[in-house]
Amino acid sequence: MKNIIYLNNYLDESIIHQRNNANVFSQAANNKISGIRTALEKVGCDVTIVSSGLTNGKSARWFRRKIWRADKMIYCGIFDFPLLNTLSSIVSMYREIRRLEKQKPIDHIIFYNYKPEVAWPAYWAKKYMGIPITIEYEDGYSHIDNMKSIKSMIFSFTEKYISKRVDSAIVVNSAICKQYSVPSVVVRGIVNEKLYQQALIRHKTEHRDRIVFAYTGGIDNERGIDILIEALKYVKDDIQVIVTGKGKLNCIDARLQFKGMVP
Repeated sequence: MKNIIYLNNYLDESIIHQRNNANVFSQAANNKISGIRTALEKVGCDVTIVSSGLTNGKSARWFRRKIWRADKMIYCGIFDFPLLNTLSSIVSMYREIRRLEKQKPIDHIIFYNYKPEVAWPAYWAKKYMGIPITIEYEDGYSHIDNMKSIKSMIFSFTEKYISKRVDSAIVVNSAICKQYSVPSVVVRGIVNEKLYQQALIRHKTEHRDRIVFAYTGGIDNERGIDILIEALKYVKDDIQVIVTGKGKLNCIDARLQFKGMVP
């Protein structure tokens, strides 16, 4: 049985409440992480998720590591303050890898999206421990235009340096495969099968007078809400757009309903 460690930013609801980090939560990311883990387990792999439990506030609090052994889920310790959150998470994640390696030899590491808090621990594990690493590449944070200079520099360097040193890749579309000379596989968005079937039945049986869209990601520019709002200017149809998320949304359009943060 292959022992795989999956480094990412998975967020459980209890962690969101404890660390007040709903602004960095992404249900789509959670779905995909769960889906990839399930797929690996179905072919006989033993998968442990190690999450940074990322915070992006200024509370100056140290959040201790948490372990859910039954779920094979570990949240690393992290210091909640800009930049220090990333640095503390990098150190905590690498220490966690070392700790897990002593318990049971690690066969492979998957890490999410070249975020420094997961990418550098993965790279160090390869360099100093000889563990093969796989990038799960989604959207390239290093290319976000409004990211502050020092943060942009860190993300850009991380992606440029580590992308040349991965052993394989899981990517969101076939075009990205061309960026890699290593074995790559395309895994698009994943939704829980039960939820998908429920939505499919509902879609077929309910009649709507107009098309309804739901946007449930973050409402900052890094998540793309600005693109959605701009696109509404070019859509003349009588549609309805429902948006959820933590924070404020400045948009005057009768077709848009902002619900705020919901579970």
